[in-house]
Amino acid sequence: MQTESMMHLSTEGIEEQYRLSNWVQYITNFVGKGPDPFKPAEVVHSQPIGKGGFEGNLESGSLGSLQLSRLRVSPHRFRRSLSAPTSFAATPILLVVQLNGVTCLKSSGAKEYLEPGSAFIFDTRNTFEISNDEYSDQLVVAIPRNSLSVANGFFNTLGHKLCNDHGLTKLLYGMLSESIFNYDSLNLDSKISLGQSVLQLLPNILDQGTVEDIEILGTSTDIITQAVKNYIEQHLDDPLLTIERIAEENNCSVRTIHRLFKHGEIGSVGHYIWDRRLRAAARTLIDPGFSHCSITDIAFSWGFSSSAHFSRRSENCLVISGQ
Repeated sequence: MQTESMMHLSTEGIEEQYRLSNWVQYITNFVGKGPDPFKPAEVVHSQPIGKGGFEGNLESGSLGSLQLSRLRVSPHRFRRSLSAPTSFAATPILLVVQLNGVTCLKSSGAKEYLEPGSAFIFDTRNTFEISNDEYSDQLVVAIPRNSLSVANGFFNTLGHKLCNDHGLTKLLYGMLSESIFNYDSLNLDSKISLGQSVLQLLPNILDQGTVEDIEILGTSTDIITQAVKNYIEQHLDDPLLTIERIAEENNCSVRTIHRLFKHGEIGSVGHYIWDRRLRAAARTLIDPGFSHCSITDIAFSWGFSSSAHFSRRSENCLVISGQ
């Protein structure tokens, strides 16, 4: 069966002043994979970050209707907007898998950071900017909009971050990595089949709550954090309250819950829960209506396993809060 080889493009050997303009052409023509009528509406700007010269290497090949690329680039900023209204169907969906380095994606005043092992899927119909302050290595999959079966309004946000600890997501990463590294040894039917498998797998990942919805266009971290705190407050007396359960009930990942609390005054989500329980127990202790209850009874009623557990947590939280 006939096959095609992976395309390799590089800025090596190109004069420094022309490297970025060539790189922009590589990205526009191959990585974004928009239809030809769509390209004249694209306005693209790119600039290096830092004092070093720009370097970029691109590998790209098709998997049926998908375009799979690997980008290895030095620090730079890439911004894309549309100069004129364009057919909605013409703008592709991009899936980015970060292999090394950290990439920042910005759109509509919001931003998201991609760390090694994380992936992000987003709609390119909005103006967006991608930047990396360090060397970056990533896989990018361009997906024709009409090829991906998702609910209407699914991309009414900056995008969705795939939860990298989920089995289906790991399977997707493996398929993409094997495809890029073994591309030249695959025949055409195998490449088409892999593309179809990706298109079948992605909706399952997105439908099963294995994404972290990025907080823009109506949903902010403050709103999400408050919703999680409200849930915790309503279940403080439940000894079976766990971070996994909090994440499930609030339709997000455990990783998201940890991220929401890691910069808070109390620290981790676990410390936050015990701090709230201690405060609730303290209020109960001084409430005349509970004067007939022992410390052990009150400790049990707020999720502590014993009065000794209550005392240890009290000491720990006092140390953490600096009181």
